[in-house]
Amino acid sequence: MKKAGEILKENRLKKNIPLEDVSSELKIHIKFLAAIENSDYSVFSDAVQIKGFVRNYARFLGLNDEEVMAFWRREYEEKEVKQAEGIKLIMKPLFTPKLLVTPGIAIFFATLISIFGFLGYLFYQYRSFAGAPFLAVESPSTDLSINESFVDIFGKVDKDADLFLNGQRISMETEGSFAIKVSLSEGVNVLNFKALNKLGKESLVTRTILVSNPLPNQTEVLGVKEVLEEQKELKVEIEIVNSASWISVMGDGETLFPGGLMLKGVKAEFTAKDFITIKAGNASVVKVYLNGKDMGVLGKDASFVEKTFKQDKN
Repeated sequence: MKKAGEILKENRLKKNIPLEDVSSELKIHIKFLAAIENSDYSVFSDAVQIKGFVRNYARFLGLNDEEVMAFWRREYEEKEVKQAEGIKLIMKPLFTPKLLVTPGIAIFFATLISIFGFLGYLFYQYRSFAGAPFLAVESPSTDLSINESFVDIFGKVDKDADLFLNGQRISMETEGSFAIKVSLSEGVNVLNFKALNKLGKESLVTRTILVSNPLPNQTEVLGVKEVLEEQKELKVEIEIVNSASWISVMGDGETLFPGGLMLKGVKAEFTAKDFITIKAGNASVVKVYLNGKDMGVLGKDASFVEKTFKQDKN
């Protein structure tokens, strides 16, 4: 069975692209790219990080990222099964202990285990809430200077903490891991991450990203399905003002923007024939223009709003 790493490596070599150039363009460390090509996933912290890097690598090479991800998932699941079987073999007992267990001994050890378990739980809860929650932004690991209008964010946070990015709540894909695509505006973009636990303790991480000379077509940069046909009449432009907002966009039943965080200053244009639906997590900062006409903001406060704009047939 062909592996995802082999597909990526073969296509990179066919295009005669050095691995260093891929690393520079994607802002992914070369050791991670080499590990992906060699199907060595031991250097990654979790599956969320691997998925993001493999998908971005496939897109960079012009491949169908869903097909490449299908190869990766099959390979990754087979490795997990083999590891589980290996653990079972290692844990096979070498001899059978001859120990006479009386009811008294059983009750004693059960009580002892319960006491230690309860004490361990109390200690875990104390450590979880008494101190600031754990927060690590793994990608980007440092401040960046790029010429793209979006960046993929990966990281880890205490599973019992709430995570916010520029005031917007971020959901976690798996326990303690998060991944999100963030749209950027030209110039300096400041990403303020905050993890907040139930006792109000917080951890803060800041990343500054400088966007210079971004690609001129904002919709293409955002991964939006660009509509080229001249007969598409409905045009909706959005502008993020004052703060950040989570955004997703549908047009004529198709996904135009799959969902991600747009920072203050980001502008994007979407076109369709009949209707465009916008979902926003912070409606008061999302300004809308319909066929060039200023429609104001989507909502009066920071609540979630879903709104559909239709072509005026008159």
